[in-house]
Amino acid sequence: MDSSSAPSYNAFDTTSRRLVVAIDFGVTFTRVAYLFYVPQFGNQPYRISQEISLVRRWNNLNNDTDDKTPSIIAYHTQPPTWGANVSPTDHPQAKYFKLGLEPKAQEQYKGSLARMTFDEARRGTRAANKQPEDLMADYLALLLQHGETSEILGDISNNHQVHYVITVPALWSDLAIERTKLAAARAGIPLNQLQLIREPEAAALYCTIMGPDVYFQPNEKFMVCDAGGGRVVILHSNISHCRTLLLTVCATFLNLGLNSGLPVPVLPAALFFSMKALRI
Repeated sequence: MDSSSAPSYNAFDTTSRRLVVAIDFGVTFTRVAYLFYVPQFGNQPYRISQEISLVRRWNNLNNDTDDKTPSIIAYHTQPPTWGANVSPTDHPQAKYFKLGLEPKAQEQYKGSLARMTFDEARRGTRAANKQPEDLMADYLALLLQHGETSEILGDISNNHQVHYVITVPALWSDLAIERTKLAAARAGIPLNQLQLIREPEAAALYCTIMGPDVYFQPNEKFMVCDAGGGRVVILHSNISHCRTLLLTVCATFLNLGLNSGLPVPVLPAALFFSMKALRI
């Protein structure tokens, strides 16, 4: 059954058993977390958060355990080599290809390091003779088919539904999001079982819903500073309902552009003026 004819999947259903697989697909590294949800958990976010596990076995040659694996793929073998198994001498290889999903990514990342990264991404795409969404599809397929992730998916019985979550950058355009969905579908993820969430929104939800030491009241405001490798994004959120901690997220993301060579001490000042602008 294809995704267009499959029944709609309710990610917020608390009456069925399911596996949630969350993929934080990054420019340089990728992480995977998972949760076996059972109805006994109910709608208890903090209780649910205690059951979340990180994938730490990636089927690499050294049998290392880590909470992340490189977002890199090489086509000198069949099937392709991926993650920590790729060596600098393996060609053709592609990395940083996530940036190619967003047509305006080069406008969002500035500085000499960013230029070098984009040049490397383009070289890899040309060498592999593939589009960025092709590379992502191949990478995600390998991620799901090997190592601990494959074992987890293979252990699912018929009474577990599977729901996938993939993070995307705050400033991703609609086209980049569609390309991400296309790549996920080609990797074998049914679109009716897939949810995309922007990275700082995921952080905001975790802090407010699952953070054991964070207590908010209705109409309180807070900020999330997403200090990534390429840029820093500030997200402004408002608690609109205390019981379920639903978030009203500001539509404007402030791109501070710290990768442009600005000194690190500028961050506190930037946060201060952002708070003033957002009236927090």
